[in-house]
Amino acid sequence: MLKFNPPLEPENFDEKVRQPGNNWLEKNTDPKKRPIDYWSKFKSDLADGFNNLCGYSVMYEPVGTVEHFLSCENHRHLAYEWSNYRLRCNHLTKTFYHINIITRITNQNNTTIITC
Repeated sequence: MLKFNPPLEPENFDEKVRQPGNNWLEKNTDPKKRPIDYWSKFKSDLADGFNNLCGYSVMYEPVGTVEHFLSCENHRHLAYEWSNYRLRCNHLTKTFYHINIITRITNQNNTTIITC
């Protein structure tokens, strides 16, 4: 089990991601339409906050991707929220999803506890 304290939100995240993203959501209400990716601009900040460790496998991840902890499909209102992002290892995490061996729990302090 690994405990992550979410990294602090970058200084200009609201201006560059949250505001344009929420504006996009207001204009695009079709739930089948995936939100525009404004968040990747801050992938390096997320990677730094996770010490370049995948939020699920806890393996070193030099590339990774931004994962929406609660999916954009079911929680569109969180698509542009920093606290909903995790660093995800591309190859390993996809495998875990398919065999359902990851349990994700977020406690009251917004600290993510990962068990595999």
